[in-house]
Amino acid sequence: MTTQSFTSTATRPLHHQLGLGAILGPLLFTLAWIILGIAQPPIHNIYGVMGGVSGAISNPISGLGVGPQATLFNAAFIVCGLLTAVGTIAAAAALLAHRGAFGRWSCALLLALSPIGLAFAGVFTLADSIVLHSVAALFLFGSPLISFVVAGLMLRNRPGLRRFGNALILAGPLTLALFVAYALSFDQARVAAGEGIAGLTERILILELQFWYVALGWLALRQR
Repeated sequence: MTTQSFTSTATRPLHHQLGLGAILGPLLFTLAWIILGIAQPPIHNIYGVMGGVSGAISNPISGLGVGPQATLFNAAFIVCGLLTAVGTIAAAAALLAHRGAFGRWSCALLLALSPIGLAFAGVFTLADSIVLHSVAALFLFGSPLISFVVAGLMLRNRPGLRRFGNALILAGPLTLALFVAYALSFDQARVAAGEGIAGLTERILILELQFWYVALGWLALRQR
């Protein structure tokens, strides 16, 4: 066995194990806002309706970070965000092994900005700092507009990943369209009154974002 093949064999399991974070992080976060949000009795505070189906429709997920389950949900923000970030870096590095080190790691870190934004949203809640929470949301929702396209362009040149690369390129404008839909539906006064659909549009946006991270982790897991 050559030194190169030995190194590849030794490091592949680590990539697989860490890459699982890109799958587990989004899945756990989705469970968190269902269990700590939709499954809870709805209550109304100054930030809007927390809990129940009505809360999920009218109030963005950030509202749960200042609701009755705030401590647990902010922990979910942080843990799931960091888990996804680590998994994304490992998965992207494995899938982009055909690229040079600079391009591979630059793309991996760019993809990790969104889950890092998710983690920071749990550190800086609406009650702590609206400005810093908004910056975290910008990383969460804004960075994929670029990172998905960049990663797609790189992945489409690898045999077996062309279709996924093309799909990821299209995910950039799709994410932009969903983000615009969320922005247009968001009105602070209506959210505080428990009205509108900002919670629904944001959850659709987050599910779309996290779908691509799960797919990235799954593809890395299947690599031989």
